[in-house]
Amino acid sequence: MDKIKNLKIKFKDFEKEVEVWFTSSAVDAFIHKISDLYHVDYDGLWDIVIMLIENDFFIGSIEKDIAKKFNVDQYAANDISKDLIGMIFYPIAQYIKEFYDIEAELKSRNSSGGAYAAYTQRCALIIDGVAQEYLINQIEIYQKQGLLPEEIDEIKSIFKNSLVDLLRVQASESIAILNANVIFVLHNKHTFKEELLRIILQNQEILTTQQFKLEGKTVSATIENWLKDFTIKNPANALDNIAISDYMVSSSNTSLLSEKEKKLVNNLLLLYRNIKGFPQFFAKMPIEQWQIIPIEFKEEKQEAPKIIEKSVKGLPFTKEQIKNMTAFEKMVAMQEYGLDEEEWDKLIS
Repeated sequence: MDKIKNLKIKFKDFEKEVEVWFTSSAVDAFIHKISDLYHVDYDGLWDIVIMLIENDFFIGSIEKDIAKKFNVDQYAANDISKDLIGMIFYPIAQYIKEFYDIEAELKSRNSSGGAYAAYTQRCALIIDGVAQEYLINQIEIYQKQGLLPEEIDEIKSIFKNSLVDLLRVQASESIAILNANVIFVLHNKHTFKEELLRIILQNQEILTTQQFKLEGKTVSATIENWLKDFTIKNPANALDNIAISDYMVSSSNTSLLSEKEKKLVNNLLLLYRNIKGFPQFFAKMPIEQWQIIPIEFKEEKQEAPKIIEKSVKGLPFTKEQIKNMTAFEKMVAMQEYGLDEEEWDKLIS
């Protein structure tokens, strides 16, 4: 694992989450797992991983490199490559998609991300934990040295010109930094709350694509108009989750939206609530749960196997799927259905 530390400069080419993942103890443990499962050299596997990082994750015909390095046949090389991609690289696929399509690599090997959902979730937890820790550390730093005026201006610019993009993001260290910045300024600059509210209440970015009506008139679906509509239909000015949920369910404007756009609107209302309700809304929460920009991890659901031919004697797999299983996938299936090797062989014979 020490070899990975030599990639500090290379990691600067990618999002911070990539370095967080590859320098975590989890990745090292998963490489050990693959090493033990296929009886191949642990250091050799790290060499393959580092080579792929240095090549901007270009996987290509990695099976040839694996077969040559570990002196294994093509079948073993295929299985090792599939698990290496699924367990080590697929969890950070969303952070490197501008460089390489990891999901396509899995599909080309008759597999999918669903088979490796546990590793994706572990990655999410690691990144989330780092982000929360960073939030606490940043607030402590800012309490000592404060923020420069230009840094405050940058926050205002983001909320004025890039708020829609901000509402789409998932948890990351960059969002943790921004959340820490905003929280610090809100806490220490008494006029900033009203400044930020004014900025978002006047924001002219288009939030959604469907027809939008405000007091009976068709208008642009801007952030400003969405917040106006919410305020009009929430005369009590309630800012709790119930008020937001009621609006999301009852509004004729939200009824036209896709689930993705509904999520955007919901995030906007949460953001508005978090600013307008600051700091009272967070009074009983631990500081690591404070957030102005609402973020959550997309929890990937494990995909059910697609059965296009008769399944094998009660198992949700076809013979073709079983044939393409790696040793790891077979082990998981046997554990899930309580089968030993002999029972497994009888079922698929």
